[in-house]
Amino acid sequence: MLEEEKEELERMVAEQSEGEQQRTVEPSLEESPLDAKLSEAIRAGIRAGKGEQRRRRRSSAKRWISIASAGVIVLASLLSIRVSPVFAAMVRDIPGLERFVELIENGDRGVRYAIENEYYQPLGLSQEIDGRTFTVQGMVVDEARMVVFYELRNSDKEKPLELISERLRDQSGKEIRGMYGGHQPDITQEKGQNVVTGTIDIWQEMNRNGWPEEVELEVKTLAVQSAESAGTQSFIPARHPELPSAEASLPPQDDGPSFRVAFSIDPDSYKDKKQEIPIGQAIEAEGQRIEFEKAVLSPLRVTIYLSYDENNSKQVLDSGDLKLVDDTGEVWGGWIDKTHQVYYFENNYFNRPKKLSLEGSWFRAIDKDKMTVTVDLDKQKLLEAPDDRLKLSSVGGRGSGTRRLTFSLSGVAPDDAMSYSIMNEFTDATGTENTTKGSGTWHQSGVGEQSSYYDIEDKPYVQPLTFKVFSYPSYIRQEYRIPLW
Repeated sequence: MLEEEKEELERMVAEQSEGEQQRTVEPSLEESPLDAKLSEAIRAGIRAGKGEQRRRRRSSAKRWISIASAGVIVLASLLSIRVSPVFAAMVRDIPGLERFVELIENGDRGVRYAIENEYYQPLGLSQEIDGRTFTVQGMVVDEARMVVFYELRNSDKEKPLELISERLRDQSGKEIRGMYGGHQPDITQEKGQNVVTGTIDIWQEMNRNGWPEEVELEVKTLAVQSAESAGTQSFIPARHPELPSAEASLPPQDDGPSFRVAFSIDPDSYKDKKQEIPIGQAIEAEGQRIEFEKAVLSPLRVTIYLSYDENNSKQVLDSGDLKLVDDTGEVWGGWIDKTHQVYYFENNYFNRPKKLSLEGSWFRAIDKDKMTVTVDLDKQKLLEAPDDRLKLSSVGGRGSGTRRLTFSLSGVAPDDAMSYSIMNEFTDATGTENTTKGSGTWHQSGVGEQSSYYDIEDKPYVQPLTFKVFSYPSYIRQEYRIPLW
């Protein structure tokens, strides 16, 4: 898997020079249709998110591939917030937070409200190595999510440092399994030093609650290759820490130390703060039953649980436009965990509106007997597809070690912002299981038209190949509004 990731990273860097600006690359870390689903959703989230202002520099793009490939929590829409002068003054008065005003302003409103309500815990703990310093300024934490505010400093005669991996461990050194994300940091200069500020967003595994009372955060750093995106705030989806880390696949670098900072987490600071709201309402969309089970409010997120009736004739994939809307019409930004069909939203735990409802109008859903794509490589022919909107454009690369299958897709709805990478796992005619080595998607000039490619190992498969479809622009529509209170 690590070798595949390396090849995919190298291929992306080479292909960026070809000018395919709209293409997004799906990495090779993917081990199952689930992981590929998550990468696909990440791409849609990044386009929808308003925090993304410009493309990250090339070295950061390498890190993005590794992060995105195993990402679970996906940005759907983070709305920018204008912080009042009173709030800005309050943040600047909190030790260590004075540099984070803009980040908080353009970030998760739940974190903002947590800080407003004195939920922030200042720490100010540092490690210095050869004149370079990593500081954990503070954190906000609930039973399953932690946002760490950090600062990196080094001489301005050197390139600024950036994080390329993070690990949180308990006292015994055991890694805390979960997902790691954050925001692209802000880079400034002060008194002969580069000062980099950012956040590390840590989400525990599903159904794991609570933290060790003593933890150690380890981060690895790399010198920034370009400052073109300094100051840009953009959400980086979370990743599985147990998978190979991004720096393992980067060219050898020796210009950034690894830091370790230990700190305490008081269980009383987050214990007994969760609130569960039963929903128990179902809707029908074109004959498919979808149930909204419950909502769980905690200091740093709102979690909505959905389930789909096993008797449905279609496989419901996800909601295309599920929104959390308050009584003023304000829409709260959200993420999706497609592993468990769980939707997360910005927290209004500390700023509870008078009314709150779930609203939407469509889902992605596909007939259960149309979830395969079959291709004969020898004949270069598409034998089976969900419908005639998917076409095989070309099969190339024989003898190069990798073969590339290119498809065109039409009929993507105007209100669907997804860039579709629709498959990952496949079998040959003997039933031998394989996975794609990488994929990419880009938009064509026609409305609702996309193209995508899938790279597979060049070897003598027994034809034909059958791919499992995990995402497709097939829709069921029904407007709904479900009050939470």
